Amino acid sequence: MEYVIDVEQIKAIAGKNSDNKPIIRRDDLKISLLDVRAHAEIPVHAHEREEQFYYVLSGEGIIRLGDREFPLRPGVAVDIPPGVLHGVRNPNDVPLRYLDILVERANPANHAIEAGN
Repeated sequence: MEYVIDVEQIKAIAGKNSDNKPIIRRDDLKISLLDVRAHAEIPVHAHEREEQFYYVLSGEGIIRLGDREFPLRPGVAVDIPPGVLHGVRNPNDVPLRYLDILVERANPANHAIEAGN
């Protein structure tokens, strides 16, 4: 286990709409540096047994929590309880960067639930 991690040395994993640098990966805790690309979005979904936290570092965007939307900007933190539908939209010309923290709750049989399923 590493106690000091140079995040700049971590290779980003390219997704369809974002780039993800996995900083810590354990069964009960996941911390990533996530960049949502310009004019892209993370589709609405929920985590059955994980609580999720975002802390915005740069850029601006919009988060959907349930049926409400909130602005994202540097310094904003978001607490997403298990089971709450959420998604992120970046309508801007620059990436939206945030720390993405997932904490496992009770049952380790967790999986993401897509909206509409």
